[in-house]
Amino acid sequence: QQKMVGQNQDLDLALIREQKVSRQKEEFLASFSHELRTPLNAVLGLCEALQEDVYGPLTEMQRRSLQTIESSGRHLLDLIVDILDVARIGAGRLMTSTQPCSISQIAAVAERQIQDEAAAKNLSVEFTLEDESVSVNSDPAQIQRIVRNLFSNAIKFTPDGGKIGLTVTQSGCGQIVNVTVWDEGIGMQSDEVNELYQPFVQSDGGLARQYNGLGLGLTLSTRLAHLIGASLLVESEPGKGSKFTLAIPVSGPRQVILFGDLNCPFSYALNEWFEQAGVSHLI
Repeated sequence: QQKMVGQNQDLDLALIREQKVSRQKEEFLASFSHELRTPLNAVLGLCEALQEDVYGPLTEMQRRSLQTIESSGRHLLDLIVDILDVARIGAGRLMTSTQPCSISQIAAVAERQIQDEAAAKNLSVEFTLEDESVSVNSDPAQIQRIVRNLFSNAIKFTPDGGKIGLTVTQSGCGQIVNVTVWDEGIGMQSDEVNELYQPFVQSDGGLARQYNGLGLGLTLSTRLAHLIGASLLVESEPGKGSKFTLAIPVSGPRQVILFGDLNCPFSYALNEWFEQAGVSHLI
């Protein structure tokens, strides 16, 4: 019995060390990404000022060069923000806000956001909503971001002239709203799907890959979905495309109530966990 107690204590200590190392890693990534983003914002600001002729007129070649600098800088900034948010979620520092939000408005914004990218590849875009008035209690900014990430993947992995789209349906009981982004792209094998939820993994990996990106889109989208109490589901078939469905509870994230005896040491452990995660609580 004493040997078993000692083994359990060793396991507890090992788990605590692992959690500490993981948290330190996430905090380092968050700090690192922040330090990168600050000077990049300054570069983009000066680039905009130059394009507006604040420091004098520009030649056409100079203007094209500045446009290239700006577009490349904004792409880099998007990557840094994604890395920062993955780190913030892991460190328990990304906050969400729950409020009534219209799915039709979110779809309309998504349609405007992807117009240029879809047109550049001559993609047909279809939006289908069963009910224009459907709404959910959730975080509209995070839903918008997830949908945007899913569309970015759909556009990236769909050949020129193909089709992509968004479909909004409700479950039979009316308690779940399903927002599905689909494409007719390259699709995936079943064993590739689980790997895609890992950070920095792409279906088209390797040095000779055809598609760019860090492979953070699905990882970030999945973690954001969990934060707002939703689920991200996937169906895919090689050569026939993919469907990513964000299942959002109409009433909002589920709430969990825990009861504990203050004489029990576990209550103090819960208190520490809540404080580290930035969760409001009452003991």
